[in-house]
Amino acid sequence: MNAFARFTKPAQPATIRGVGWQAAWCCLLVIWLGAVTAQGQTFRDFFADRQTFTASSGRLDQSNTNATIEVGEPKHGGKTGGHSLWISWVAPTNGVVEFKTEASGFDTLLSAYQFTNAGGSTFADLREVARADDSEGFEEESEIEFGVLAGQRYEIAVDGFFGATGEVELKWDFDPLPSPPPIILSSPTDRSVKIGDLVSLVITLTNSAAGEFKWYFNGNELNVTTTNLVIPSFQTTNVGRYKMRVSADGLQYFSVPTEIQINTDGASNTLAQSKILDSPSTPLIGSDGVGPLVRAVPRGEVSASGGDGGVVRGYNGSQIFNTTFAVLDPAEPTHCGVPAGKSYWLFYQPPTNGTVTLDTVGSTYDTIMEVYTFNGALNGYQDLISIGCANDSFGSNGPARLEVPVVKSRQYIVAVDGVNGSSGTAWLNYNLSTAVLPTPPTLTATPQPITVAAGSTVTLSAPVIGSAPLGFHGVRTVR
Repeated sequence: MNAFARFTKPAQPATIRGVGWQAAWCCLLVIWLGAVTAQGQTFRDFFADRQTFTASSGRLDQSNTNATIEVGEPKHGGKTGGHSLWISWVAPTNGVVEFKTEASGFDTLLSAYQFTNAGGSTFADLREVARADDSEGFEEESEIEFGVLAGQRYEIAVDGFFGATGEVELKWDFDPLPSPPPIILSSPTDRSVKIGDLVSLVITLTNSAAGEFKWYFNGNELNVTTTNLVIPSFQTTNVGRYKMRVSADGLQYFSVPTEIQINTDGASNTLAQSKILDSPSTPLIGSDGVGPLVRAVPRGEVSASGGDGGVVRGYNGSQIFNTTFAVLDPAEPTHCGVPAGKSYWLFYQPPTNGTVTLDTVGSTYDTIMEVYTFNGALNGYQDLISIGCANDSFGSNGPARLEVPVVKSRQYIVAVDGVNGSSGTAWLNYNLSTAVLPTPPTLTATPQPITVAAGSTVTLSAPVIGSAPLGFHGVRTVR
């Protein structure tokens, strides 16, 4: 959907109050430029210094390289940032407004806030109105749209994903309404559920009688026109992204999208993520549990009891997610030598030492899988250590399968990608066996002393076996 095509606007007349069309366009150009540069207004780094904008449309261009994050500042776009810029915007009347960073040269985050009380002045007084990271139809840019009320003030923040910096281009466009539109107060959060769960997605808003509503699933309309979407028995075909459209007097805007996945271990806060640096915030952390190991119910099976009882997380199960809206990251490494397409990442910490078998059986598209680990903190792709990859393990264009030794004290990241940029519903099935333990590093032979001529090239190798990753540190002794 074209971001500017959502409003229905009347055609512009050929003249404005008797002025010829050439002069009219000149006037319109002056008005536009005035909205952008009026009184030298700019973004501000510190929240308390932000400037107020009242123009219905405008654009700001400014680098966020030297911007900072203040103590207590919220996570814009719901993600970790590092270089935020602020403005205040006052709605000229009732209507719908859109802010976007479409032409910015880096990965942006965008949020709009309001104070919860008339005397509010601190971050603690803010209520988030709308947020975005990578918006549908964009790559790394962000777009938010929301209903506004006449004279009310909105605090707008632009940031860079995990400290990204560059030239920010923030544009906004406002369309008026004759009466107050419905105002969204809260949207459901991303989460995982189990197969067969009842799922209810509720949008809380004011003035609902003034609007009409329509739910969307993975970009397609659903025949649901209430503010509450109920799925009585959640199945793999229901996995994906949900959002609700609000329509009022010919204008419309959408709620913040909600992603629903399946985790058969019942870990509601475990999510595969479309960005590697988001994955540590929603990990699958294995638990030893209490009592005997009880098998999880993977791959769409239904347990006899209808529940998972004493399931111990992280031993065996499935994470099921939809990659339709995955973003192609040009900086991402190739998995199994196949150019990056639309990948999702699952952060995994096993409950004990063993060998985990991973596969993508059940996925609706041709998948690639690679498993990585890292030492210390994960700051980006440069920290990844590959310990195995798989592609077409069961024949051409089929699912991937891989066995990887794992240890409880180490963290792992599984990347599931699509061949030639393909996407769809992915199954990442995991089965941890404690019968096959990782092999410790072992020196299989004693290195022998060698004599070489001065200035010659010397190659030394250590006959070592063991489970990946292996690290080596050389020690030089001079005699």
